[in-house]
Amino acid sequence: MKKALKILFVAVFVCCLVVYMCGLTACDDAVKEVYASCCQGDGMKLPVKFEKAWAESHGTAFKTSQSLESIAVEVNKFNKKGEAYSARVYGDNYIFIEKTLNGGDMHYYLVTRTQSGVYAFTSLWQKFDFDGKIVSVLVPYHFLQIQKNGSSAEHIYGVTLKSAYKTTASPEETAEFYKRKNLFRVTVLNDAVYVAANGYTLEAVLKTIDNEIFITFNLQ
Repeated sequence: MKKALKILFVAVFVCCLVVYMCGLTACDDAVKEVYASCCQGDGMKLPVKFEKAWAESHGTAFKTSQSLESIAVEVNKFNKKGEAYSARVYGDNYIFIEKTLNGGDMHYYLVTRTQSGVYAFTSLWQKFDFDGKIVSVLVPYHFLQIQKNGSSAEHIYGVTLKSAYKTTASPEETAEFYKRKNLFRVTVLNDAVYVAANGYTLEAVLKTIDNEIFITFNLQ
């Protein structure tokens, strides 16, 4: 009986130790930096003071007491050899970040504040199924008015094709967003922006309804 109790005690102790160690390590996907990667092979570490951060498939979710404005200030002060950074706050939920390399290559990143108060750091590329193949599409999320009901980066990517979203951008502003990448052939035709990429063309149609602008994305 004593032997059985001893074995049970050891088993309980080991289980408690495992749980404790998981709390100290990455059992909950906890990470020590807020980082996002870009599908073009680039990556960025966000200069932010955070209470907790955890990795997700689209980037890093984190909790912080900093405001969007103060995070943007830190990004604009960020100094790294061979790289230049520009951050701008959009509305109440976004920081849009441009990272430019010495060679002129530019990469986009986004900080999003969700309704739950959790922040997410991601790129602006979203994957879509196009004619049976998966393509990566650059989406100007910071121009869109989408409810951020989720509590993590996984819920940021809510754009679906052929759905209309309120936008703060004009056709010209939308076109400029894609032109600055030097990666696409961009054409503006009336109220539609056509973005020719490798293997597909993104069509962004903008319409004004009751003094509000809506944008719809489609692939061709």
